[in-house]
Amino acid sequence: MAITFLKKQHYQEDVSRFVIKFDGDNEIDAETLSTVLSNVAEIIKGITAEIEPEAYARLTITSTKEGCFEVDLATIISYLPTLFGATVATGGLLTIASLCTRTFKDILDIKKHLKGEKPEKVEKKGDITEIKNYEGAELLINSKNSRADIYFQNPKFDNCTVNIFNTLDSDTKRTDFHLIQQGEKQLTIKKEEYSRMAVSVMQEEINQIITIQEKTEANVFVKKPDFRGTSKWELMFLGKPIKAEIKDKDWLKKVHAGEISGFGAKVTVPVSMLIEYDVDGNNDPIANTHKYTVLKVTGNIILPSENKDFFK
Repeated sequence: MAITFLKKQHYQEDVSRFVIKFDGDNEIDAETLSTVLSNVAEIIKGITAEIEPEAYARLTITSTKEGCFEVDLATIISYLPTLFGATVATGGLLTIASLCTRTFKDILDIKKHLKGEKPEKVEKKGDITEIKNYEGAELLINSKNSRADIYFQNPKFDNCTVNIFNTLDSDTKRTDFHLIQQGEKQLTIKKEEYSRMAVSVMQEEINQIITIQEKTEANVFVKKPDFRGTSKWELMFLGKPIKAEIKDKDWLKKVHAGEISGFGAKVTVPVSMLIEYDVDGNNDPIANTHKYTVLKVTGNIILPSENKDFFK
């Protein structure tokens, strides 16, 4: 079976192959096969539209075997230098076709992980999306090699998955479901899991908590240091008071030991700092979610007498 992405002239094909295997009888009901394939095709098309809106996908069967059938995936990427190349969309790690295949697999993995219930929490931190199910177990999705977090943005992906496994659950001759690539099983869904896979949990979009992580180099003004412990320090950053955890343990030991001449409140310290904060659906920062961490002190302290501009 192949998924072919067709576009205008000057566009080339990118192919990714995988096998869907159904355990059970060697023969498969035509309606079961038709429903499964049409919904797989809809998922792949939806993934493609999210990754590269200018590409198109179609699903074709290249061969069948006893108890299984093979699926080939292909996407078209433009030769024109002004458009995306085959690996640009994934930072050079995967071609777009491989990314679609991996995302399809991970969408099924998410559905399996949720066990027929809505997620307890979906949180995105940088490239990593953390998905906690109702039992508290976590599944991590890395956007560098998968875009499966789109599952939470469009109920279509859940609906198609429900259609697939509702059909398989009703077919008494079908047992376990396997997704295979390059001869290796990437995912197995047991027959007893079909009923939970067939439960709709995404009637509407699930709001993700998206955490932005930014690193910056800055001079921070020390308002209230901790000369003995590891509590957060009170600092001034970009004219605003903040509290920051100090991760530079070697430098902190020197402070505690009194080894830094002239150190105290009102000095300025050059640092490398991590800033984390949550954003809403409009990508606007959410109030009171900022977290500051001093990763490294990058230079010598600046005494108040040497930093008169700070107090202007």
